[in-house]
Amino acid sequence: MNTNRCKTNLLVPRTISVAAGVLSVWLVYRIVVATSPLSVYTTVPVALLPIIESSYSAVATFSSARSPESSRAFDQQEFFLPYADFKARLRRGPDIRIYHRLPDSH
Repeated sequence: MNTNRCKTNLLVPRTISVAAGVLSVWLVYRIVVATSPLSVYTTVPVALLPIIESSYSAVATFSSARSPESSRAFDQQEFFLPYADFKARLRRGPDIRIYHRLPDSH
């Protein structure tokens, strides 16, 4: 394998302001976020949201449903398949969104 082609800047140090003060973070090259009505399995950390909004751009989204679904259609202890109202479902699993670090985020 030719290691000369590997990116050397996969992690970038960055200081950001958050509600609690200043936070030092290492920005990764890509972030993958899963969301669904099953909050037990797919809760996105609140502290991650401002980092994504300020330093990343969404590059791909893989939806699991045609329209928003109620969490009541799911058994909260089962795995991403509703027990009612299948008409909105495209596939099993969560929605997946891939974010790419913005060029000016170093």
